Formats: sequence, structure tokens, C-alpha cells
Amino acid sequence: MFMKVWKERKQPFLAFDILFSVITVVMAIMVMINPASSLNMACMLFSLGLVFVTKAIEMIVTKKREYFVLTVISSVFIMVSASLSLWNVFH
Repeated sequence: MFMKVWKERKQPFLAFDILFSVITVVMAIMVMINPASSLNMACMLFSLGLVFVTKAIEMIVTKKREYFVLTVISSVFIMVSASLSLWNVFH
């Protein structure tokens, strides 16, 4: 079942999805180790937002519009949260 899902995806989108997911997990572990670091939290949210942006772009390219609006709304919400978190780091 999982091989079918992996084979149906286009390689560049799959590579970006894996890359941003790994970065998100690493940053989440760093946040758990040092919860006082807001920069790690901002980086984690930003990479999580990029995972959703990658999925939304893949939906546009492959013309599979199932859950497209939900994916776009989620990516915008996460990217705004990351921006606000990053704003709090530097001000």
C-alpha cells in the first residue's frame, strides 16, 4: 500500500516533502531539548509550512484538488505563525 503512494508522487515533490519533514522533526527535537529557544520554534514552523506549501503546489501540478483549500489554509496559517514567532525573536 505504501509503495503505491510513493510511486504515484512526482520525484521532486517527494524529495522536498521528505527534506522539509526531516527538518521539521529535527527542529521539534531541538525545541524539546531547549524549550526557551524561539528561533528553533520559528524554524520548525517555517519548515512545517513548507511541507504544506509543497503539497499544495503538487496538487496544482497534478490537478488533484482533493483537500486543496484545506491544505492552502493550513499552509498560510502555519507560515503566518512562523512569521510571528520569528518577529518575536528579533523584537
